[in-house]
Order: sequence, then structure tokens, then C-alpha cells
Amino acid sequence: MLVILDGARYDVLRNLLHKGELPNVKQHILARGSLIPAVSSFPSTTGPAYAPFLTGCFPGTVEIPGIRWMDKELRARGGKGWRRSYMGYEAIFFSRDLAAPAGTLFRHFRHPVNIFNMITAGLRKGGNASRYTKPLLYAAAHFAECWSLVDRVAGWHLLRAVKDRRNDLIVVVFPGVDSLTHRSHPFDRRVLEAYRWFDHVIGRAAHALLQLAGYDETLWMVVSDHGMTWTHSHFDLVDFLDRRGFRAMDYPRVFRRNARAAVMISGNAMANVYLQNSRGWYGRTYREDLERADGEFLVALMEQEAVDVLALRDYKGGIHIMSKRGAASLKWEDGVVRYRPLAGDPFGYGELPEVMTAWESLEATFTSEYPDALVQLVQLFNSRRSGDLIVSATKGHDLRANFEWPEHRASHGALLREQMIVPIVCSHPIDARPARTVDVFPTILKLTGKPIPAGIEGQSLV
Repeated sequence: MLVILDGARYDVLRNLLHKGELPNVKQHILARGSLIPAVSSFPSTTGPAYAPFLTGCFPGTVEIPGIRWMDKELRARGGKGWRRSYMGYEAIFFSRDLAAPAGTLFRHFRHPVNIFNMITAGLRKGGNASRYTKPLLYAAAHFAECWSLVDRVAGWHLLRAVKDRRNDLIVVVFPGVDSLTHRSHPFDRRVLEAYRWFDHVIGRAAHALLQLAGYDETLWMVVSDHGMTWTHSHFDLVDFLDRRGFRAMDYPRVFRRNARAAVMISGNAMANVYLQNSRGWYGRTYREDLERADGEFLVALMEQEAVDVLALRDYKGGIHIMSKRGAASLKWEDGVVRYRPLAGDPFGYGELPEVMTAWESLEATFTSEYPDALVQLVQLFNSRRSGDLIVSATKGHDLRANFEWPEHRASHGALLREQMIVPIVCSHPIDARPARTVDVFPTILKLTGKPIPAGIEGQSLV
């Protein structure tokens, strides 16, 4: 049972458990297992951040670098499918766009069931229980702001799936916490009520399993794809590029004439920015190209209060990172991270080894304000669909001022701790060590007695 409580913060869920307000999670899952914090993936956004659970790989590896993205190569050649926004009808292409080296979790079970999860690759015929209800229900909930109804329908589907003895994997998403938080803040009364409703559904599902004599044989894994922070200010990144001479397209203005840039925003606190160069849309635009075109562009962008971290490739094959705290160079070579501060330290990490494995990098940064940011930037830039420039927003700010209805009052997607740290609740004891959400996939396979395939990036937590 893989339950994705979309947008749930680790600290909120932990505090509700300690206060006794999630009694069913505590009794039926945590009493037999563990609760640990884990690092989500960058961008910490619904969709891309689902990929680790279902594939064991980072979003950059499976070529889903954001909830919105552009493929410069396809755009240059005039090919189809050169841009995506999974916030609308293009969500139907999500599984087709996914490039999972070991397939999805569904492929490893005989009778998997999917409920409201946008990754459907590997499902057998009839396995997508919400195939017909989701599109209309999500559209109605968005415009009528009735996300509690969606959570209730998710619970109804879950109970039906539990009672069918053939099903050996159930993946279910509860979107209410995320959607309600966007309209208020992470501690709003309605948001906390969504946590409590989720707990009620867990209790009903556990009771059904007891009646079916399947309780002790069921592995529960409750996870979240991202945290969220309150947003008080909106920065129009598209307008900034326009004023600097980089006329930008974005959603819904993807056919804007004479555009020299594209801004694809995820969660509203992260953006992939694509820039033309001397060859038009062909090839990457590097730091040196951008500085040649506008020597003050990066400095001017960094001066914006809403901009926290910038990252872009350079001619030497590395990643140049900037923040108001300083600048650094990052490389992934021979299976290790090479991180070298150039002036100050953009993440404020303090002294770190210059060369680290991916695990050592996670361990060294896990308790910081930017957990695992080095590996997360590397994995994202590994995607051919990632931006030339990556922008991560300051806490309290987002990067999208237009075309967002209803107005977002909370955001996610950035490298910030409160948006990147998420809970993993498992009904089996798991290691209390720094973890990533990519570790969920191999952990489920190991605990259900299935082989862990090669080519994934997660490591079992048992």
C-alpha cells in the first residue's frame, strides 16, 4: 500500500501524530514501523516528485524536469511534443514522457491498482481505478475549490481496492493537503482537517483488511512528494526577462511570437529557463553565452528579493551556482560530487570535503537549510529537457505573478528545507539514516520479496 499524501510537511504530520490527532496512522502503521524525514527531489513538485516513488530514479534521470518543461532540441527541429504542462490536458502524456530505466513499480506486481496517481506506465488493463473519474473531478475541484471531495473519492476507491483480494499493490494519492495549502498556508484549519480525514480513511482501510484477514500481510508506506511554505509575494520572472530583452514564452502563452526565452515554472517556487543563443534554440546556452549577450543579466536577476539560488552550466562541463551568499562550482565526475566555493558559499554549508560520493553529500548536508542540493542539481541538469538556467525562489516568494487562479498563497518546488523534507511512514522498521524519496521504490521491493533491478538510484532502507 503506497499512499501519497500530496504536499504533507514532515513537521506537521509528526506534530499531529504526537498530539494524538492521527490515531489510525499511529496504531496501524507507526506502532509496527517507523517515521523518518527524507529528502524529496528537485523540483519538489507534484508529478516530477512522484517519479522517485514509482521508478526509484530522480526526475532528471526519467526526463521529467518540472511540472512544465521544454525540449530545446525538439523545438529547434520543429518536432511535436516540444513543451509540456502537466497542469492541464497534457497530463495525459506524463507516462509517455517518462523514461524509467527499470520500469515503474506497477511492473513488479501481478495485480496493481492506481488511484489518482498521474504515473500509469506499467499498469495492466483495468488497473487505473480513477481513469474516468479523475479528469472531471480534478477540473471541478480546481474551479469550485472542493478538494475535500476529491480526497473522499480517493478514499472510496481505496476501500474498493482493498476489498478485492486479487490486488497486490495499491498506489493512491490524496491531493487535498497540497491543494488546500496553496490557497491558504500549511497550518490552516482546513489543511489540518485534510490530514485528519486521511487518517480516518486509513482506519477504515485497516478495518477492512482485518475482516479480510490481510492485515498482518500488508505493507503500508505513507509518503509525501514535497513540503510547502507560505507565500506573501509574487515575482514575475517572465516580465523580468522581457525587460532585459529576452522576450519570453510561458504557459499559457506558449506561442508568443519572436520569443527568445521560455520560462517553465514548477510549484511556483522553481523555474526552468530556456534561452536562445547564436544558433537559435539549438544546443545549450551556457553561462559564458549569457554573459556575452548581457553581462549584467545574472547580477540583476540575483538582486531580486524573490531569487534565492541560480544555477547554470559552464563551458568546462560544470554547474555554476550563485546566491546572495556567494558562488560555487559543482561537477559530477567519476561517480563523485566535486563542490568548490568560489566566493563565499551559496548554500552556507560551511566547510565540506571538495570530493564526496552521493551518499556522503547527502549525509553532510541533510540537516542544513538546503538538504542534498548538490546531488539534486546534478540530477536535474542530467536531463536534456532541463533549463539552461535554474531558478529557486526565496522563502515567502514565488516566480509567477500572472495566470494563476486562484491565487497561490503557498508554494513549493524550491531547494529550501521546508519544501524538500518530507515524511516516510512505514509499517516495517526502516533505517534511521539520511534518506531520499528514491529509496522508497527499492524498500518496497525488498520488503515484498522482489528483486531490486539495476539502473535505479535509490537504496533500500532495510
